[in-house]
Amino acid sequence: MRKIGMKKIGIIALTLVFGLTSTVLLGGRAVNIIAEATSDDAVYKFNPIQARGGIEIGNGSERIDFHRRESIRHVISPELPPHISNYHCGTTGGGIVVAFNQKRLPNLLPGHNPGMQIGNRFIWAPGASQAIRTMQTELFELMGSSMDGVSINQYIWGLDSFASSRAHSLNATTVASNSAGISQAFRNAIHNGQLVSIFMRGFNIIGRNSLQSFPQQGHDRVEFVMFSENHIMIVFGYYIVSYFDANNRMFRQDTYLYVNDGLLSSGNARTRVNSQNLLYRAIITDIV
Repeated sequence: MRKIGMKKIGIIALTLVFGLTSTVLLGGRAVNIIAEATSDDAVYKFNPIQARGGIEIGNGSERIDFHRRESIRHVISPELPPHISNYHCGTTGGGIVVAFNQKRLPNLLPGHNPGMQIGNRFIWAPGASQAIRTMQTELFELMGSSMDGVSINQYIWGLDSFASSRAHSLNATTVASNSAGISQAFRNAIHNGQLVSIFMRGFNIIGRNSLQSFPQQGHDRVEFVMFSENHIMIVFGYYIVSYFDANNRMFRQDTYLYVNDGLLSSGNARTRVNSQNLLYRAIITDIV
């Protein structure tokens, strides 16, 4: 049974007015889609300045003082293929979902070798191969998008159409909406090896070595790059840090997501979600 979850997500909008329900045919089935009526749908755009989406607006750093800290972490292995595309972040992100799943579902990209295992590490094949480029072009067309960008519904529809053409289906289930953190359903998806696509309206990128902890000195330090505009990223892990004061009261909890950010300069990195960087939507995108 196909698990297309479009009825759960709606179209991303700048101003939410009211819900409209329509019925479309998807693979010969009638599927109800709840769309949010708006006069101005937000689009996840191709940005020629940043090359893959988002506009860099500055650097930031923060020191977090604490008495003690606790953390939990879970990351899918292997990490995501560090692919980019010549299209918008929707095509880039969707292509990462396809390439990652092709490791266990070879017919997604027939004849393409996803990579090789070297010791305890899996090395992904280069993203510039013809098979990857052809797949990205197909996704771009299936999403019905343009170089101006793609909406959430177009993104999900394109991924589902691609999976269907290979006799698979897409599980697309919303696990966060306008959220400063991640739900248990979000965590469960990662523990189950399922990728999550996140849709941001302003975001930050934190490099691999840009979160440092000094527990004996009682502080953490975080450095990040801030971006404006809408952007799609693919999540493959999480890291949640809880901070406690001298009275053993938790005064702060930070959620970091391991992502392929789709940007040429960063590859696999982290982003922190909080009240300033909400998860506008987070949707499981698992090909089955």
